[in-house]
Amino acid sequence: AYDNTMERINHQGKHKSALAICIFGWLVFARRSLIVLELQHALAVELGMTTLNSDNLCSEDLLGNVCGGLVVIDQTERHREPIVRFVHRYLNYTTQEYFMSQKDKFFPHFQKTIMCTCLTYLLFN
Repeated sequence: AYDNTMERINHQGKHKSALAICIFGWLVFARRSLIVLELQHALAVELGMTTLNSDNLCSEDLLGNVCGGLVVIDQTERHREPIVRFVHRYLNYTTQEYFMSQKDKFFPHFQKTIMCTCLTYLLFN
């Protein structure tokens, strides 16, 4: 079922499918839940930027729509801001478990991407 969902995501077009993979990558490797604004900023950063371009920020709707139902935006009492997370369970195992088992396929160098994104963000004017 996950493979079928990924096939649908890949047929959305190059930009949307790449965005979905980036969203999944950030969620897989995050050490804690990400609020929507954090993920929006992470996705908007491009290497070499010196400031955040607000035109690059994805809408909250787009974050959810490109991910084929595998990601939800969740407002809970525990978090003041809405968080982005994987759906809990889809068939026999969690979405997080699926992507962790496939991380070499989907995210071969994503930790480097995270490092470069974070360093670029920290160096903003």
